[in-house]
Amino acid sequence: KVGSWKEGWVAVRTTIGFDASDMDPKLVSRLEALEKLLAHNNLLEKARIYALSNDSSYDLADSEGDEDESPSDAWRRVEETTKLIGKEVAREEQVFKELLPAAYSGQTCQ
Repeated sequence: KVGSWKEGWVAVRTTIGFDASDMDPKLVSRLEALEKLLAHNNLLEKARIYALSNDSSYDLADSEGDEDESPSDAWRRVEETTKLIGKEVAREEQVFKELLPAAYSGQTCQ
């Protein structure tokens, strides 16, 4: 209800990505529902997760990659997503103003 939870979202996505094929379909459905609850749902949260998080982008790449994708390709995809989010933030003055203090100070978001 308060906002997204990056670590939980990444963990659920990673679990689905690596283990769903060996799980009971009901459990996979529950994990997918949980993933939607934990996900970022606005530009501000996306920017905090992708650009200002103190966690590694490798965690995002692991959660978004598939079994056939190389880690470097997954990481490049996350990097591209981060750039696109940055462009969106530049167009949204209110979001930009809210993120500016953390970006300027080098602080990260949890």
